[in-house]
Amino acid sequence: MKIRNGFVSNSSSTSFMIYGVELDEDYFENKDTRIYKNFLENAKNILNDGLQDEKISRYLREKIKDTLELIENLSKNLENNSENYHVDYTDLLDCLVEFIEEKTDLDVYFEYPDSSKPIIYLGKSMDKMNDEETLKQFKEKVRSIIKEIFCTLSDSEFSIIERCWYNW
Repeated sequence: MKIRNGFVSNSSSTSFMIYGVELDEDYFENKDTRIYKNFLENAKNILNDGLQDEKISRYLREKIKDTLELIENLSKNLENNSENYHVDYTDLLDCLVEFIEEKTDLDVYFEYPDSSKPIIYLGKSMDKMNDEETLKQFKEKVRSIIKEIFCTLSDSEFSIIERCWYNW
């Protein structure tokens, strides 16, 4: 029997294993206005910092500017609507994920289940753990990077995530 160790070009499956978090529409459901405001303010600060980096691509720079405008509009809507205002996170997450991919060594995977909203798996592949790093240090580093943006996540929401599916 021949065993192939490497990329198989005709494979129709996708698989990964990361330490991180799963983000979907539930992350933004039933949050009170303060959590939305904190998230939007946090995202705005991170993206503004990103604009200062001369190394980011022109495409991402334009996307960040558009997203900052989106954040301003969402923030105004939050001010005008009290209680449980729902933020449509799709466009905002799209830009944040692209920014994360370009600025950090985190891995991002999308899954599109039956619903139209994607599930985003955000974390770091275990093979990126440094030789001198303990698993505890690795996990703390990943949590710290992700919580810079998604500050409302609790440690219990982080785990080792393994997924495999076929692309039909």
